[in-house]
Amino acid sequence: MTIENPQNPAHSTVPRTQQSINAAAPGTTTIEPRRSRVRHTPPLPEAMRRTTADLAQQFSDQHGKLDPETADRIGRLFRAGIVQHKRRGKRISVPVAKALRLVRMGIKWSKIYPHVIPNFKSLPYLERMHHAMRLRHAVRPHLRKAENQRFIS
Repeated sequence: MTIENPQNPAHSTVPRTQQSINAAAPGTTTIEPRRSRVRHTPPLPEAMRRTTADLAQQFSDQHGKLDPETADRIGRLFRAGIVQHKRRGKRISVPVAKALRLVRMGIKWSKIYPHVIPNFKSLPYLERMHHAMRLRHAVRPHLRKAENQRFIS
């Protein structure tokens, strides 16, 4: 067999392996090894693959075969159930989280300040008031969020 277009082997009627044999020196044959698939992620553990396949089989048995659009929607719903979602907004700082926990326990603010603000008792009066006001201001939205959650559920 001959190659119809030697400049463009993609349009050839000769299979690729035959082309590489024909392109070799006379009397020798070389066959290019087939490239293996490159994995960008490691394979799933066997137990996970088996569980997922079992779930898919159970779903297929109960609901039959689905059209691709419905299957995509079900896949998104399944993914939403197994992926941990990130919380929106800025993370609470350690002092604010500690103050929030103490306020929810019912401890008075005057007892909370020394536990949360470093060197609170040795600070001048105006600085103590400033740090106390900033702490209360940082805790307030989280208390409001908790109150609103109570009314919603």
